[in-house]
Amino acid sequence: MKIKTTAAALTASVLSLGGASAQGLLSIGADDDFDSGLPFTVTLGLSAGYDSNVNLANDSGAEEDSSYITGGVAIGYGMEDRTTKLRLGAEYSVTHYFDVESVDDTYHSGRLRFDISHDVSRRLSIGNNSYVAYEIEPDYDIAASTDRRTDNYLYFYNNTSVAYAWSRRFSTVTNYAINGIFYDEGVIADTEDRLSHTFGHQLRYMLDRTTTLTAEYRFTYTDYDVNDRDNWAHYALVGVDHAFSSQLQGSLRVGAEFRDYSSGGNNTAPYLEGALSYRAAKDTTLRWYNRLGYEDNEVSSYESRYSYRTGLSLSQRLASNLTAVGGVHYAHSEFEDSPIFSDVSEDLVSLSLGLNYQLTTNVMLNANYHFTNVASDNEAREYDRHRVSLGATVTF
Repeated sequence: MKIKTTAAALTASVLSLGGASAQGLLSIGADDDFDSGLPFTVTLGLSAGYDSNVNLANDSGAEEDSSYITGGVAIGYGMEDRTTKLRLGAEYSVTHYFDVESVDDTYHSGRLRFDISHDVSRRLSIGNNSYVAYEIEPDYDIAASTDRRTDNYLYFYNNTSVAYAWSRRFSTVTNYAINGIFYDEGVIADTEDRLSHTFGHQLRYMLDRTTTLTAEYRFTYTDYDVNDRDNWAHYALVGVDHAFSSQLQGSLRVGAEFRDYSSGGNNTAPYLEGALSYRAAKDTTLRWYNRLGYEDNEVSSYESRYSYRTGLSLSQRLASNLTAVGGVHYAHSEFEDSPIFSDVSEDLVSLSLGLNYQLTTNVMLNANYHFTNVASDNEAREYDRHRVSLGATVTF
């Protein structure tokens, strides 16, 4: 995954670092591909657009629509030698709405990432992935925030892993990850602020050059700041990584999740995660992910949230200077066992489409469309939202 501007992200932020590797939903089937030849680059971006439902009002509410403008700057760098791979990216953007009353008219956002891997020897390698984001829009690639925009939040993630090849076929990977999300203020901060620690150990056996079998144990502890929702989760998983060809790779993990809550309850359910990735040089890239399991966001009034999430992202070169990009995310969630509310089923669909036109070697024009829909048993949570934008980026 390269550090670059992506048109699909321009409606929420002019610039994007691309995927935050090995975290959130993006950790599923991550290929840890580094851009080995990216010099230090600076990209400036500007876009203007229209938002049909800035305040995310439900069908019976008073929707506020508004035009907006977004400007931003991003930097990127990547290098690779015989033993070490590194990439660095940072961005900042500001969005201003011209005609809103019930919500703020200006939002700031920023992202920072730093990934590094190092081969200590032919058998031993270590790696670290770090990602920090301050934003207001939910990032469905990570699925850590609320599914709807509520308040500015700080999200961070750091994963350290150690891999050791005990023989030509057998290896192990041990990792520790910490991630947290903290909202600026208000009720959301009281119910959503949390910090999670995950310890994992994976056994890997290579059947042949294309197929590796895995067995994995994970333990996660999640600590909420205020709400009594602390929990401990154990995962027992088996899986397979398979290269169908030099361009198509797949990954699958299946098993069970055992979760205990500080309030005294416990749950056990199937857990699944899998992904397919396809890459044909610079012409086509495609990724499809799936995950089934418990989630920690938006459970302040419920004992548990059990969700299935799937998403597809695609980049396709249509001509030498024209590229189409798109993505769709779908989530079905079951909110259960509330002491005061009935169980709720909810479905979320997020769609993005874009065109990038390379005007010159360093100037790109772009057009984008985003659609979000939430259908819920709780009518107060339902809404539709359309966003369109036109913009340009300049890279130095």
